[in-house]
Amino acid sequence: MFRVNLKETPVKAGTYPARVVSIREIKTKNGDPMVFVDWLLLEGPDANRIISQGVAFVPQMVGRNNHFLNVLEQPHGDEVEVDPTDWIDRLALVTVALEANGSQVVEIAPIPKGQTAPVTDDIPF
Repeated sequence: MFRVNLKETPVKAGTYPARVVSIREIKTKNGDPMVFVDWLLLEGPDANRIISQGVAFVPQMVGRNNHFLNVLEQPHGDEVEVDPTDWIDRLALVTVALEANGSQVVEIAPIPKGQTAPVTDDIPF
């Protein structure tokens, strides 16, 4: 079960520090693993809002998947065991873009060394 407010405005485009607050594992139509990641934005005009990102682990996305796992300080490379529950509370800079179907996370990057992300326990659900 989840809660959604369909009248909310989209998250504004930009790059924000964020924390993984939840994950949902599913399968793609072809049976490949896919994970929906809920990012809690920690700063900016949409601080304390959640934006989801779908990550499909398919052969065509190997480079992007390795980058994603590397940013979350997870094992990555030729063949690894992936446990998305280990992603909870991981921090990253997420770049949000306004797409035709709403706000989308289009990129993640490590938080630069020496920069800290604010800590919050205010999860809005």
